[in-house]
Amino acid sequence: MPKRVSKNTWRTRLRGSRNTTANGFTTIEGKAMDSDAANDGPFDAPNAAPVDAVGDAATPAEPPLALLPQPPRFVPVSLRLGLWFGGFYNQFGWLFFGFGMIFYWVFAANADYESIYFFASDVETAPGVVAATEELSFKVNKRSVHRVDYRFTVGGVERSGTSYTTDGGLGPKSKTTIEYPAGNPDVSRIRGAGSAPMPIWVLFVTIFPLVGLIFMSVGFRRGRGAARLLADGMPAVGTRVREEATNVKINNRTVMKYFYEFPAADGNVYEATASTHLTETLAAAQQPLLYNPANPGDATLLAHLPYRPQVDELGQVQPVKLRRLFWTLLLPTVSTLGHGSVVLWRLVSNI
Repeated sequence: MPKRVSKNTWRTRLRGSRNTTANGFTTIEGKAMDSDAANDGPFDAPNAAPVDAVGDAATPAEPPLALLPQPPRFVPVSLRLGLWFGGFYNQFGWLFFGFGMIFYWVFAANADYESIYFFASDVETAPGVVAATEELSFKVNKRSVHRVDYRFTVGGVERSGTSYTTDGGLGPKSKTTIEYPAGNPDVSRIRGAGSAPMPIWVLFVTIFPLVGLIFMSVGFRRGRGAARLLADGMPAVGTRVREEATNVKINNRTVMKYFYEFPAADGNVYEATASTHLTETLAAAQQPLLYNPANPGDATLLAHLPYRPQVDELGQVQPVKLRRLFWTLLLPTVSTLGHGSVVLWRLVSNI
């Protein structure tokens, strides 16, 4: 039988040697350490009921959910922000989005979109003259891109335009052929050249910020739901009934999906799930959770939250330490300010 943490040692966590039980979960044996040096479990509080130190189904944990006041509960703004923007999905998403948008601004934002929209149908041609050329810093297939300004006349009206090409043979006053969509000479380009510095195929780089956005949306939706349950959810204890390995790996660790059953106030038993590659965070066979009383199937494990909320002796949910919140909000803030300034600059430059 694994040891149980007494009431007098509620602020401690076991550390030491690890042994694997028959059911595949890890037990921990050793001396106690102060919880200020380790991240206490969710809603630890003084004089709480004893909690198992290991995940053995034969010795269920007894999380101190009785200390939670009845909903609605006040959730500090710092904790809400931590839930909204913290956790793996959010942080990975913001990192991928932030770096991916750099490639978007350099390549995709300078792609030749007009080639798809305007020149996919019939075109007409007219003779033109090169007015000026400029070698740009862009390169396509290791060849420098040149900006070429030109003039041409259609229907007695002189018009001008700009094309981009890797052909450096065009110089001022060179004769060339201009093409434009039939009946629309306001949109034009030099035949064989592009309307933007980059070819259309560079749009593939948009996959990086899109992947980031997907992770961000999943993380934010989960965090918002967790904050809502923390404020208005009913407490319960879920018992692990089964687990299964997924096909996903993070840092060479398989993501496991755990299934928990819990009784709700309506007398029925519902199921909650949690997926993580940090399996040690869900080692205990029983886990405290919160569920939506109007829809008990909407539930979240407290140990699965990005931040493990703490409750004081009066049952008040505690705010997040500012230093930890700073690091959580760093990526979203830098990414938003950086790319937001680029958007603003492009808008102003086009006025």
